[in-house]
Amino acid sequence: MLSAAINYPRESDHVLKTVLIGGVLSLLSVLIIPAFILGGYGIRVLRHTTLGDDELPQFDDWGKLAVDGLKGFAIAIGYFLVPIILFGLSIAALSGTLQTVGIIVSTIAYLAAIYSLPAATTVFAREERIGAAFTTNNLRPILTSRRYVGGWLRALVVSFAAGLIMGVIGLVPILGAIAGVFIGFYMNLVISHLFGHAVADAGRLAVPHEEQPVTRPVA
Repeated sequence: MLSAAINYPRESDHVLKTVLIGGVLSLLSVLIIPAFILGGYGIRVLRHTTLGDDELPQFDDWGKLAVDGLKGFAIAIGYFLVPIILFGLSIAALSGTLQTVGIIVSTIAYLAAIYSLPAATTVFAREERIGAAFTTNNLRPILTSRRYVGGWLRALVVSFAAGLIMGVIGLVPILGAIAGVFIGFYMNLVISHLFGHAVADAGRLAVPHEEQPVTRPVA
């Protein structure tokens, strides 16, 4: 699975065009809108993967990409808002043992958000409803699936490797930093592919929610 994910972008006949566009948008992400377009493209990769399409999607319909990226950003805020508030309250309003407990609780909430957010974003990508990213019935079977745990750990390995490679390349002045941005975009495609497959393999997104068979009681 890991080797297939690493080769996933490379097997497309438009990989150079996609990485070029993604890298340029990454360089321009300080302008905000390019960052939303990038996020939307990552969501498109998740959507295609959960539908069983392992072809790298095209960079088109940029308006929809930006909107999806904005929705993905809103979902991320929803997941990290609680741990941020808990941490802020612990620092500002508590002291001593209560502050320590508050920091521990907020840290646990933060780690839970890191673990859950990829699944939530993938569910949103598949069903195209923000509410689906916060629906317990959608998320519980995924988050407790060994397939998702395995995919999450593989994505963590890829993230660590990408950070290491970008750090080494970044030692080269200017050109190294620019090259690292393009490598980072490529590795994000790999990570999105891993999460898309992990969620799809969990069995919840094989068919759209409204098309799933209904079990009727036997009379």
